[in-house]
Amino acid sequence: MSTILAGRFEQQDQANAALAALRDAGFDSQLTSSFFLNPRGQHALTPIGGDADDSRAAHQAPKGSGMGAAAGGVLGAALGVAAIPVAGPAAAAAGAVVAAGVGAYTGSLIGTLNKLGEPVPSGQEDAGAKAAEEHAPPRHAGMMVAVVAPTLEAQDAAFEALQISGAMEIEQSEGEIAGGNWVDFDPNRPLHLIESGPSMGADG
Repeated sequence: MSTILAGRFEQQDQANAALAALRDAGFDSQLTSSFFLNPRGQHALTPIGGDADDSRAAHQAPKGSGMGAAAGGVLGAALGVAAIPVAGPAAAAAGAVVAAGVGAYTGSLIGTLNKLGEPVPSGQEDAGAKAAEEHAPPRHAGMMVAVVAPTLEAQDAAFEALQISGAMEIEQSEGEIAGGNWVDFDPNRPLHLIESGPSMGADG
């Protein structure tokens, strides 16, 4: 794993200028990478094209479905029983069964939809990952230019090249760039922005 500095640019010509600036600063082109970063949720990390196999809130759906089905079934059965004086015991009993089934289905659907909108209860997801996601700045779409910068001097030079080329933001990460490709880039990794080169002392 190597230290990588990466900048996000709004325009292709800015990214090209950053690549040229890095080359002029002595960085090996095989250890630089340029690519377009899709908007969040569109990184095609799964077979269906999203960033994750399922939504965290989706784990709540079965619970909501079960609770809703139970409540709906009880309500439907109660309505069927209430019909006894009007329809007679046999018809009301049959109606109660049907009403319970319809009520359970409706309640299940409503319960599922309600639970999908709720946040995941605390303790049901990794606390460290949750904290990192909550405090990390959002990752925006755009042209990315990344470079391996193993030393403090290289990091200063890379930061300056990215900054003067118009980077909207510059991040520091760990990974591997080989043959011009950031082979282990993870768009869901928390974003660690920096405001200056390391020898100048401040980071964000």
